[in-house]
Amino acid sequence: MKTYLINEDIRGIVSNEETVWSVLAENLDGTSGVALNDLKEDLTALLNRENPDVVVCNAIMGNFYTPAHTKRVVFLQDNFFVMQKILPWDWKRVVRSVLNHFKDPYVTKYKLQIDAINKADKVVVVSKDIARAYGLTDAEIIPIGTDTNLFKPLDNKVELRKKYGVPLEMNIKIFIGSTHAVKGFDILENEIRNDTKSFYILVLKDKYRPMLKFSNVKVFQRIGQGTLAELMNCADLCVGRSRVETLWLGPIEAMFCGIPVDVTPVGIFADWKPANIDPRKEAFELGLDRETMIKRWGSLISKIVE
Repeated sequence: MKTYLINEDIRGIVSNEETVWSVLAENLDGTSGVALNDLKEDLTALLNRENPDVVVCNAIMGNFYTPAHTKRVVFLQDNFFVMQKILPWDWKRVVRSVLNHFKDPYVTKYKLQIDAINKADKVVVVSKDIARAYGLTDAEIIPIGTDTNLFKPLDNKVELRKKYGVPLEMNIKIFIGSTHAVKGFDILENEIRNDTKSFYILVLKDKYRPMLKFSNVKVFQRIGQGTLAELMNCADLCVGRSRVETLWLGPIEAMFCGIPVDVTPVGIFADWKPANIDPRKEAFELGLDRETMIKRWGSLISKIVE
């Protein structure tokens, strides 16, 4: 059986980090990843030549050609349906719309997703929340799994705080995300302003550093996953104020590090409120580890071609 995973990139663009695409490509037999940004030939020509049994593609690709016998699995990751409705029309969104010929990019991307879903043999989503938003009652729910050997509790919290210049005695909170409105960064800024008793570690994927005038903040940008795991272990609490999420990996990774979370009820947290008693155990019990994800995907692909 031959399976092709198709996405713009197979590995992450921040630090060449592992993604769901790279993990599945490396761990499922007969599976290869196709990064469109690196592809040197026409995708149609590639698929005709290789003639795969299954193609797994990102829903944002919309509809595209596949050989007649090839089963198509559409992976829905981004909740553009909700984004177009609730995100504020700030200057960034206005500029993107102008550059997109006066069309809202969120609407454009949502329409591409619907085109892909309508042509799918199977749709896979990462949470019940996004399945509800898109009205997908028969979608397969497979959360993106976390590397629990990387994201795990470490015993040297004091040494790690010294290493990263984090106060030893203060209550430390960590935020993982970006300054984008979807991540509720404006909400977080107001929270930091009023919470002078806590110190905030901000881990951002933004290319440019935000202008922040807080004395209780330290910013880290575009760091590797190993550094992220250590920074999580510096913290007492992981906070998130996102307006929209599909799964929400950051807080889940923090939980596997043994860190409790305080997050808005979106993504997987729309249906799950952690007790924060034993965060790592709770995340394992919900099947949010990498090994469970690989097994679920392997089982799904096998069933599709039976």
